[in-house]
Amino acid sequence: MTYAKLRQLNLDTRATQLLSRPSSEERVVAIVGARRADGYGLQLAYQLGSIAAQAGICVLSGGARGVDMEAHSGALARGGVSLAVLGCGLRHAPRRLSALQAQGLGLVSPYPDEASGLPWRFAKRNQHIAEACGALIVVQALKTSGSLMSARHALSLGKPVWVCPGPLTSPHAGCYTLLEEGARLLTDPQAWLSALGGELIAPVQASDLPICLGSPTEARRPEPPPDSALYQVSGPTPMTIGELAERAQMSLPSALSEATLLELSGWLTATPTGAFIRVEGSG
Repeated sequence: MTYAKLRQLNLDTRATQLLSRPSSEERVVAIVGARRADGYGLQLAYQLGSIAAQAGICVLSGGARGVDMEAHSGALARGGVSLAVLGCGLRHAPRRLSALQAQGLGLVSPYPDEASGLPWRFAKRNQHIAEACGALIVVQALKTSGSLMSARHALSLGKPVWVCPGPLTSPHAGCYTLLEEGARLLTDPQAWLSALGGELIAPVQASDLPICLGSPTEARRPEPPPDSALYQVSGPTPMTIGELAERAQMSLPSALSEATLLELSGWLTATPTGAFIRVEGSG
């Protein structure tokens, strides 16, 4: 897989440097998944990123909390190449990515610098991730997850897709749906390497993995709670988008757009039934 697709997009300075290296083998794996993955899912994403870096394979993801950030972190910790494809312009890059940028993360965007993050832009971003990778791995995903959009687009392009589901009782049942649509079950963290011409490497040691306790979203959130009427009327009890719109005195389309942005930024979480729960700030 070459970097041709990525070079057509808007790049920050770091990404431009990474994509212009003449010695690069230009192999790319996309690692995407749940923003609210459990400790197992987060550790696996970190391990997969680390394995890719050791094999000289670029890690591509969306820079979201949870699986995306752990995959980026795992690659960068091993001195590898990692790029985040944003659903907004480069000037609106989330502040949570600052630490990873300092470690060498490159930012890529299909949109002009000033473009804000809108739901349809995140959906289009997911397609770009699928188009720019040579293989794609999904680590734990809801049935409504954007990760499934990336995976399905990759499958439609004939690219190999692996899934790492959560337990059958978990809300991350989207991976099981993908298995019915042609994805493969990842039974070994290195099983995907051969698809990109990679070789088996020494396994990552347990001491190299982060210990993930509690809520990863709360642990990583540096921003204060958003100034959002929809967020203010939400709570610990699941509410439908219709109920939230009525309480916030917003139109249904506006409420749906706002809820999507709040979920993407980690301030609302969607239940398996499509209702929303408020995520409290860390103080």
